[in-house]
Amino acid sequence: MGFIWDHDIKFLKNKYSLRNFVETGTYKGDAILYLSQFNFEKYYTVEFYDTFIQIALKKLAGIKNLKIFKGNSPYCLKSILHELNDNPTLFWLDAHLPDIYPEINDEILEEDLRFPLVNELNTILKNRNISNDYFIIDDLRIYENLNYEKGNIDDIYKPKNQNLNEIIEKFKSTHNIVKSLKDEGYLIFEPKGV
Repeated sequence: MGFIWDHDIKFLKNKYSLRNFVETGTYKGDAILYLSQFNFEKYYTVEFYDTFIQIALKKLAGIKNLKIFKGNSPYCLKSILHELNDNPTLFWLDAHLPDIYPEINDEILEEDLRFPLVNELNTILKNRNISNDYFIIDDLRIYENLNYEKGNIDDIYKPKNQNLNEIIEKFKSTHNIVKSLKDEGYLIFEPKGV
């Protein structure tokens, strides 16, 4: 698990004129709570489990311009993307492995629900001009073994039928690709036009 506060959000928001924030994997709402201090125009978050939505709703009750979506993140992103204006958006993609938390009682999901990232990115690419958007993808170690601060993980926590490199190629024309070894790894797409 990585943390959005490990990134200089104030700097990124100013440099890239980011106006919206979209998160997949709400968990207990800590990322949105932290981001609320930066006064984004719109906040969106997607969570698969009611248990975490109920916790997040209590924690985030005072945040204006926030919408919480329940369900499969690629599906929910379609609705969110249609609501977003053309303003640059910060995407924090962190919806993987929702079934590993003890609160979920060991429910094991199918691979597309456990590892929605490739489908999330494809959904965003199909439904939005991404050239001014900034992406931070948490837990790169799920997809690639590198020398991460917190080490690599067992193959049982990795997708078997997904290729993240094919998606990365689609971003190379509009974004600089950065791989950070901090924490459990971050994959960052920085807009080239700025």
